[in-house]
Amino acid sequence: MKKAAILLTNYLRPKSLERQLATFKAVRDEFEIYVIDNSIRDVNLRQRANIENWYTYIEHGTNLGAGYRFLMSSGLPHDFLIAVDDDIFLTVDQLLLLYEALRSDPNRVHGVWGQTLDLQLKGHPLKGGIFKETKAVHVISRVYAYTPQISLRSICVARDVGFDSWWHIGPTDDILLSAASFESPLCHAVDELSVCETADTEGIATWRTDGFFAARDVLIEKLLRLGFFH
Repeated sequence: MKKAAILLTNYLRPKSLERQLATFKAVRDEFEIYVIDNSIRDVNLRQRANIENWYTYIEHGTNLGAGYRFLMSSGLPHDFLIAVDDDIFLTVDQLLLLYEALRSDPNRVHGVWGQTLDLQLKGHPLKGGIFKETKAVHVISRVYAYTPQISLRSICVARDVGFDSWWHIGPTDDILLSAASFESPLCHAVDELSVCETADTEGIATWRTDGFFAARDVLIEKLLRLGFFH
């Protein structure tokens, strides 16, 4: 069993998955690779992607949300994990940079795109995104390097703030994982990040859905009251 794993969650972006797999095939000897298919109805990655035997394909027939990867990874038999959103394309060098950072400092969530809280403003809005610089942040998004211990702790944090189960967290999985980091999450400077052309497309991009920012604001306030992010 490999010590590290990559988790790719895809929702309505089969072409993105094809590009990600083309890149990560180069590191398949070092990483176990999991593809989580959250597509539903007439869009099926099993039909549109080239399913090969060097990665594990997981299909549920329903959208379990981006946060499923952290629930799943809390029980995986790997020491180090890297989860990548389906709207961003890492190079192999960028991926390996994060892997080395995580191995050197496993108490943090590491990433390449982050946000900070403005604790002086009402509502404590998240400011972002931060990239192209190495800096401690409050929230890592889009790409996450972490350990199973941190993902397990994120499930506990969700319970602490009042979620009945992980299935009720909504679009806040990145915030919960970041809050579970034993030390401040760290954003790493990398070259230009390549993003999917549908990253901002309504109907595909989760951040364009109604209630996205409101749900995140509510969670941030609850976490601050519990002493996180200070």
